[in-house]
Amino acid sequence: MNYPLSKWNYFRLCLVFISGLYGFFNIDSYQTNNFPIGPIQLFVIFLFIPFGLIFIIALQYINKRTGKVWHPPSWKLNPLNFKQPLQFFHFAAFIFIANGLTSSVSLIWKGYNYTCQTVLPLIIGIALLIGIHFCLILFKNRIENMDNSL
Repeated sequence: MNYPLSKWNYFRLCLVFISGLYGFFNIDSYQTNNFPIGPIQLFVIFLFIPFGLIFIIALQYINKRTGKVWHPPSWKLNPLNFKQPLQFFHFAAFIFIANGLTSSVSLIWKGYNYTCQTVLPLIIGIALLIGIHFCLILFKNRIENMDNSL
């Protein structure tokens, strides 16, 4: 689906950039966190998020207020349109990925010890993208023009 370049491209890019900056400059808070997360918790989070997203989208599937047809996730569409639930989670996934990547780079840059909290946003973002792919498969009869998704 070819959408013209829109203000939503810039909106998304700006917020993903801000999230990346926050991840880079806020690395100190990950080092002093009183609630450590270990690798097992990261793995459980990674497994839980796609199934949680499927549940949330299934609720939206039966909700009469959502759109009759959903557009595949796109950077050119409004991520805050509640009639298109996949758009928001697609947007959120990239915010988490930007934060996780830049906090990991900052960790190396500043010479801090590795903590699982540093990669937690990255794990959440990747798990959201996997969940979105599952949703595109499971709810394909609601998705418009599945050939050009993601």
